[in-house]
Amino acid sequence: MNPVRQSWALLTGRYLRQLYRQPAVIGITLTQPVIWLLLFGALFKKVAELPGFGGGSYITYLTPGVVIMTALFSSSWTGMSFIEDMDTGVMDRFLTAPVPRQDAVTAAVTLAAAVVLTCAALYLEYCCRVPDLPDRDRADEGARLP
Repeated sequence: MNPVRQSWALLTGRYLRQLYRQPAVIGITLTQPVIWLLLFGALFKKVAELPGFGGGSYITYLTPGVVIMTALFSSSWTGMSFIEDMDTGVMDRFLTAPVPRQDAVTAAVTLAAAVVLTCAALYLEYCCRVPDLPDRDRADEGARLP
């Protein structure tokens, strides 16, 4: 392994260890898209019944947007980790180390891509398995007495 790939792999490993040591971040990153699905899917379910909306349910309409929002939020937190590294002095050590400067950026982008791809795959798997949310109006009608 050449020195450039070795330093890039070491820095990526550092960022992965940093993420692994914060299980709350992993949990929030994985559950936030599901909360959006349940909240907005139930809230805007009737939108799919409007004329001109097209076929399918609102969940199928919502899924790509939530995946994109997850990618945008994950990339913004990558920038925040850079700011934290600058504040704590870690970036100064990276810049004085005998490694190419772009390896720090490449490692952070690799981590963000891994998080986004993992979340997107899990979220899409979840959306394929979840049936449409039940319609509360129809459930209430069945429970009413004549």
